[in-house]
Amino acid sequence: EFMRRFEGSGKHRFVATAVPDPNEYIELLAYAAFLDIMEVGEAKTRFFKRDSTKADHLTIRPHQEKEFWIWVASWALFVQKPSDLDYSDEGYDLPPMVVNWHEIPTDHAGAVSDSDGQGRLFKSAAAGVTQAAREKRDSLSARVETLLALRAEDPTAHRLIWHDLESERAAIEAAIPDVVSVWGSQDFEAREESVIRFSDGEIQELASKPVLLGSGCNFQRHCAWAIFLGIGFKFNEFIQAVHRIHRFLQTAPVRIDLIYTEAEREIRQVLEQKWARYTEQTAKMSA
Repeated sequence: EFMRRFEGSGKHRFVATAVPDPNEYIELLAYAAFLDIMEVGEAKTRFFKRDSTKADHLTIRPHQEKEFWIWVASWALFVQKPSDLDYSDEGYDLPPMVVNWHEIPTDHAGAVSDSDGQGRLFKSAAAGVTQAAREKRDSLSARVETLLALRAEDPTAHRLIWHDLESERAAIEAAIPDVVSVWGSQDFEAREESVIRFSDGEIQELASKPVLLGSGCNFQRHCAWAIFLGIGFKFNEFIQAVHRIHRFLQTAPVRIDLIYTEAEREIRQVLEQKWARYTEQTAKMSA
């Protein structure tokens, strides 16, 4: 529908995006189609192997990877810093970022059978949506304990606390009475006021979901520490949340703490793989 609305409209088209997801090639192909570079179907056939079990799950053919990125670079620019546009980078150097992973033991006694009826010896949050939700619920108190232990390292620091579930928000508010939360059904003006006050350093700790505040907000002036109460597969939401504080004009080293369980090791592995691909894509396109 979006493409149809622009058929035959003007000869100049422009697309801008903050973070093209390197793990969703279909996004880049959609931009190419919108710009009249190449149709999505043609690009799929030219560069990718198909996955018959999952729509739009694309894997670049290894021998065509270099060719693919040269093609993308023929119609797209990755602008990472002012010098990419011939300006000075003075004052725009990103500070170092430290990422800490905190694994919580999982009680495997509650492992359930899979969809084929086969019993499981160990819990795995990567086995499906139901198992992932159950693991999040069962580990909530332990994850909050870890959160409190991390906060105790520097009680006066300004912090972002990222979470994904309403039950997690309730647990955070119960454990940290002074935290300010932002949630979806909240009055918009109240939400906006909390965001502005945290940005200005008037609020010490702000808790919210990456899907709500993970994009567009500038928290780098007074905050250099983010704690993720849990992890998931949605890399784009995750990296956008990280960039709320690891961004230009941040003057302090950035600290990212991620809390997960033993049963979520595979989720961590996938998240790290996606992060590596993101870094690799950025380097290739910048070059």
